[in-house]
Amino acid sequence: MSNNLKKIIIFLFIGIFTTLIIIKYSMSMIKNEIIDILKSPKFDSFIVAIFDQKLQQLADKDLSEEKKIFYRNNFKKIIQKFEAD
Repeated sequence: MSNNLKKIIIFLFIGIFTTLIIIKYSMSMIKNEIIDILKSPKFDSFIVAIFDQKLQQLADKDLSEEKKIFYRNNFKKIIQKFEAD
């Protein structure tokens, strides 16, 4: 093999390995940032606000009898779980 071909192959391998290492550490950093966001109190507040908003929309909405029974039974289960603690 000629020297130019050897250099090209070596640079190609170095480039591929460097790219893989950069991708690996970038993914780790992104994963850690996502975990930090999910564990933050602001995210908890956001989720509670969304839940409150959806619950209010449900309370203001006219529901069929089937939906009323469905929600009534599921809310009873949730309340019983809270009372058990």
